Amino acid sequence: MTAIDPNVIIRFLTQDDEAQALRATEVLSGSNCFVPVTVLLESVWVLESIYGFAPARVHAAMEALLGLPNLSVGASAAVRLALKWYAEGMDFADALHLALSQPSSRMVTFDEAFIRAAEGKGRCAVGKPG
Repeated sequence: MTAIDPNVIIRFLTQDDEAQALRATEVLSGSNCFVPVTVLLESVWVLESIYGFAPARVHAAMEALLGLPNLSVGASAAVRLALKWYAEGMDFADALHLALSQPSSRMVTFDEAFIRAAEGKGRCAVGKPG
């Protein structure tokens, strides 16, 4: 199994460097690949922040990536849940934090936007500390 770094995912999804995109495609289509959840988090950030992808485009790209038959992802159930919440308008990092925190009863933050966005999502309530 081959673990994948964010820059391989970015080359695969953006095709912005022909030689690297070809090699990334070969790796992702030719061997069993593993994507750590942290790699997905960084990849989403890069696509939004550096490439200016809108959330809907990022979501579509991540769904296509995760649909590759030889690709497995760490914490796959949480990632799928985070992508669902992301598609509903939640920040991906916040959605992933919340999805990974579902075994907990409560998550605390000072981030008001996160608290509002998390309302009614999952079993783990999000609120201010104290």
